[in-house]
Amino acid sequence: SSTRIGTEAIEHIQPSSFADLLELLPGGMAKDPVLSSPQLINLRAA
Repeated sequence: SSTRIGTEAIEHIQPSSFADLLELLPGGMAKDPVLSSPQLINLRAA
């Protein structure tokens, strides 16, 4: 399956980071950023 984040959703939440956008994905959750280390994302594909 795939998920698309529309422009209306992005404009509605006005994200300040990429992590804010990830919270819109099914099962998405973000942690408070640690600014002293790199931020990583893992996407699972079938």
